[in-house]
Amino acid sequence: FGMIVLGAVFGVMFQGSTLEDLLIINFLSSLAICLPGGLFGLVPFGKTKTCFWRESASGINRLSYFLAVAIVQVPLALSLALAFITFYYALLLPRAGVGVYVLIFFLTFVTSFSIGYCFSLMMSRETAQLAVSAFIMFMVILTGADPTICELDELGLPLTILYNLSPPRWLNEGIFVKNALKYPVISTYLVRSTSIEHGFALDTYNYVVFVLLVMLVSYHILAFLLLILVERGQQNYPTKREMIQKFIHQAREKTATLLKT
Repeated sequence: FGMIVLGAVFGVMFQGSTLEDLLIINFLSSLAICLPGGLFGLVPFGKTKTCFWRESASGINRLSYFLAVAIVQVPLALSLALAFITFYYALLLPRAGVGVYVLIFFLTFVTSFSIGYCFSLMMSRETAQLAVSAFIMFMVILTGADPTICELDELGLPLTILYNLSPPRWLNEGIFVKNALKYPVISTYLVRSTSIEHGFALDTYNYVVFVLLVMLVSYHILAFLLLILVERGQQNYPTKREMIQKFIHQAREKTATLLKT
């Protein structure tokens, strides 16, 4: 419900917006998507770490466990994206098709979830909430709205690398490109000057989708590695010899208890 209200607020605030306004809208939209997504992502593995360690020690397939938990979150990410878009798109009336918004927002939500997975596996839940919020705020600053991509390039390393690792940056470019291409020919100068000023090409939409997919997969791989490497000592499988010794020890204890009674 919160995402529906947030989308409606954005739609009302930015009705009749221009192409340049779109960059600010994308900046705020990326914050509204990534921050809740990152915080939601703290829950699936953060709450079940202890249970996972216990099950892992008994021989559970860790990859299957990770995939099952991650796949269950996909419908949630899609529902959040659709909830946000419902009034957002109807009130804002952007030039790009609704399918563009659903796809870009959905991919960004899932990627944000996976960022939350990583932080929840590296630290306690309370610390992870602060850390993931700070990380996402920093990523949102690198969307290319202000400062622009050109200005970030002038600042040099490491920002030239970091902004390319920011999901909000690619959300901004993907939405901007699809809307810009829908402007009439008479607005060609405005479209080209705005895109050059902010460092966006107009033929990169498919590349944007590809990059978001790569980031989605990469963050999930990182989360899986953290899952199996953090607290590795609690995930050790008992050997057959250890299991037999444990069984014999328990049997002796039970026998001794019965003899005493």
